[in-house]
Amino acid sequence: MRIPRVPFTALVLSVLACSVSSPNPTPTALPTSAPSATHAPPVTAAPQATPTRRPTPSPTTNPAQAEVEDLQASGLVGVGGHFVPVEPTFTISEARNNYWIWYPIEDAGSHQDFAIGADVSWEAASESSNWWNTGCGFFVRPRDDDGLGGYFVAQTADGLPWLLWWKPGAQYLIDLLRPTSYDYYAGASAGKRTGTQHIVAIAQGPTLRFLVDGEQKIYRDDIAERAGFLGAVVVSGTNKDYGTRCDFTNLWLYALTGENGTSG
Repeated sequence: MRIPRVPFTALVLSVLACSVSSPNPTPTALPTSAPSATHAPPVTAAPQATPTRRPTPSPTTNPAQAEVEDLQASGLVGVGGHFVPVEPTFTISEARNNYWIWYPIEDAGSHQDFAIGADVSWEAASESSNWWNTGCGFFVRPRDDDGLGGYFVAQTADGLPWLLWWKPGAQYLIDLLRPTSYDYYAGASAGKRTGTQHIVAIAQGPTLRFLVDGEQKIYRDDIAERAGFLGAVVVSGTNKDYGTRCDFTNLWLYALTGENGTSG
């Protein structure tokens, strides 16, 4: 599979072929230093429901099924759909400083509306990693292996949520949460070398949600891409040794086919 490499700072849309064991990565570099700018405007959105995850599913209940039922009961996921068999456990890593890498999720296919979730843990090789660039997430609705049209969603090791859009034809990746300022670098809190999260991404029509440990961190209702593939993301804030490593476990994918959801 031929995957391009796209730097975020200059974001020259150059293409480099790479051959690795499946799945194949697509790295995307982030800024190495913060440009001066005015304070970012607050991100506003209509209040949205946040699901309450069941702490202990009954022994006879599949945990993924229980979680989807909770999301449906909370109104975050439409009714009607099916689980898509995917590899539930894998590890991805990147050793370049300030790079985002996405790996196509094997056998996930292309979908319009879906929910995807996983338990993730990260480990950084450095005690002084750029924590705002350290973590794990999903790449949602890229059109093809080149990644155009896709959305990066993650919450990094210092608690910073990210939503980046690889807009076709644009020279730069678009930061949809902080479109005019990078002041958050100066105020970024210290992160941790290791950590765990339960992450869920939900795409339904123009709506995209990203939940971390049951709390909604990202909500947008103006998503342009309406169908695409799915990827797993590792964000590395260091080039020491192995860089940053992400372990994905208990991965599940639910394709919506009923009310408020369609699947391609």
